[in-house]
Amino acid sequence: MVEKWDPRHALFNVLQSFPGEIRNQIFEHCIQDAIESAKTRRTDHLRLQAISYRSSTSKVPSLNVSVFPRWHGPGVMCTNGIGPLPLLFANKQIYGEVSSLVFSRLDSVSIGGYLVQRQDEDPNIRWAVGYSLLNRQPSLLNFSKKVKIQLPRLRKDLSHGYWASLLHPAPSKFTSAYNTWAVVPGLEIFLRKFKQLSVLEVVLSIEEGEPPNFEGLLGLYDSYGKKMTVEFLLPHPLDRLRSADWDDRMSLWSFAWEQCLRENGKI
Repeated sequence: MVEKWDPRHALFNVLQSFPGEIRNQIFEHCIQDAIESAKTRRTDHLRLQAISYRSSTSKVPSLNVSVFPRWHGPGVMCTNGIGPLPLLFANKQIYGEVSSLVFSRLDSVSIGGYLVQRQDEDPNIRWAVGYSLLNRQPSLLNFSKKVKIQLPRLRKDLSHGYWASLLHPAPSKFTSAYNTWAVVPGLEIFLRKFKQLSVLEVVLSIEEGEPPNFEGLLGLYDSYGKKMTVEFLLPHPLDRLRSADWDDRMSLWSFAWEQCLRENGKI
């Protein structure tokens, strides 16, 4: 019985002899089962969490792809919101057909979450690896309508760890200041590959001090206008000043972004 469900089994090749319409119906049924399976498992998990936290609301995640550039090793691309789908391992042709149908159901693609190690680090090298993973999935680029970008950020505690690993003290005048816009020019070019992009969400990590010069984002805004939104994320707890009112700081950054748009005649 196990052998019959092995995707390498010859019976899987029978699928290729079916007419395309019938084959797609079989694939769609298997994909839907995999999605429902993931929703069931996730709902059960969240229900247990809701009981633990005495909460009655739990949100089931949608089908999405996340691409994480990393400081070491290859980048990572994860598909969330879908269960096991053995058909993907049948053969190259079936993989292409099934993955195309899966990506046609995507709710969003998320790129980023990369933490830089040094203030002078160029994140474009690692982001290029993330782009290469997406380039291998043309159907993903063709069908994705929503893209979420989390721009690279610097965490002081991790940077101190980097210097410690080299047996050197961290710079005495260390700050969390970092050129957040370093990846934006390359990002503008790559986003053109998303044929149906209609929603672009850019996420920035709030830092100490004054808001940055948001003119670094105007190129993206010129390309996408009202399709683009900017969200602000509170930093890691280890990077928060005890005396800082981070809610006020978030309001300040939001105001600075809106003011930048007004001063440049965008709104």
